[in-house]
Amino acid sequence: MSTVMIAENEAATRKRLQKVLVRGNLNVESVADGPALLEKLETARPDLVLLDIGLPELDGIQVMEKLRDRG
Repeated sequence: MSTVMIAENEAATRKRLQKVLVRGNLNVESVADGPALLEKLETARPDLVLLDIGLPELDGIQVMEKLRDRG
């Protein structure tokens, strides 16, 4: 079963996305900000990351840059 990681700061949106994806028979994990996503990705290897560009602390662009720099 595939895993999707959701990075979305608005709880209602995060829950809606999670609900739809679970109905599609996917494993779903979610976080509310950029640092939490980066921390989770230290150990998790999701098949897909849905990344909100307007995240607090580190926005989506900054998170992508950090992920790209990791290799």
